[in-house]
Formats: sequence, C-alpha cells, structure tokens
Amino acid sequence: MSKYFDIRIDYKTGDSFKSYDATETLDLPVESLEIAKENLRRIKEHYKVYLKKNSYSMRYSDKREIQYPDFYITKATVCHGTYDADGIRLKVSETKERDIITPFWIGYFESLIGAEIVVSDDEEDDLSFKVDFW
Repeated sequence: MSKYFDIRIDYKTGDSFKSYDATETLDLPVESLEIAKENLRRIKEHYKVYLKKNSYSMRYSDKREIQYPDFYITKATVCHGTYDADGIRLKVSETKERDIITPFWIGYFESLIGAEIVVSDDEEDDLSFKVDFW
C-alpha cells in the first residue's frame, strides 16, 4: 500500500461584488513526505515574496531589489511571447519539478489563508465525482 501526499490550499477569492473562502488540492501527489514539506515551504515563501512584490506601498525601485528564490517564476513564455509571471516551481520527485505559471491562490481577488499536507492511500482510490452544470 503506497501513500501519496498532496497539498490542500485554503484561500479567499471572489469578484467585485462578493468574496468567499475556497479550498482546492494541488493535484500534485508525491510519494515522499519530505518533498511535500518542501513544496509547502515553497508555497509559503513564494506567497511572502508575492505580497512584497505586489505591495501598493512599495516603490518601484525597491521592487527591483527583491530577492526571488530559485523556484519563483518571474517570466513565462506563452503563445510566442514572454510575459511577467508570479509562478512557482514545485517538486514532483527528487529529480523532477513542475511549473505552475498561474497559481490559483494568488490574484487580484485572491489571498492565501493557509495550506496543509493531506495523505491518501492508493487502496482508497475514490472514483466518485460530482458535476455541477450551473
């Protein structure tokens, strides 16, 4: 029986008229608790840098001096162009990483509340799903 570790993220989202709390799982299961802990640490540090970079009170000259961790993606190439990004590189294994160019927990209406490691067993594979059409 193998155990998989993923990260559940609680965040606030909404639009111009309302806001609400949401919870999503990264859907990036890893087999090592240590890798899951490293990803959790990266998400926390990434969010701190993101808040500093996007602070309205910070001067532009100070923003240029921000020290980005090596897993913080500042530029992304999409559809024949390079754009500013606030992406994050997370570990999948000791030798592989995966880039998330637009993390769902950051944005104009989003703010990170917290995150936790969740454990699942492959024997408890949940094959149910729910479809909401409205």
